[in-house]
Amino acid sequence: MLRLYLVAGALSLAIGAYFWVRLDAGNDREKQIRAEITEQVVIEIREDQASDAEIDKKTNDALRNIALEWMRPTGPR
Repeated sequence: MLRLYLVAGALSLAIGAYFWVRLDAGNDREKQIRAEITEQVVIEIREDQASDAEIDKKTNDALRNIALEWMRPTGPR
């Protein structure tokens, strides 16, 4: 009877360890995904700031010409 309890205890310990490792791996993957997303957002913010700096250097006439080129149709319809 004691052997049965020892086997059941060892089995439940093994099952618990398996699920604990799986949950820990899932948490690590979630942290990795969040870090990648944060890094990408920081890169996009820096690119936007650089773009804003370029726009601030241009005159109103240059910006107006860029807007007209962007809105103008590119060919016959």
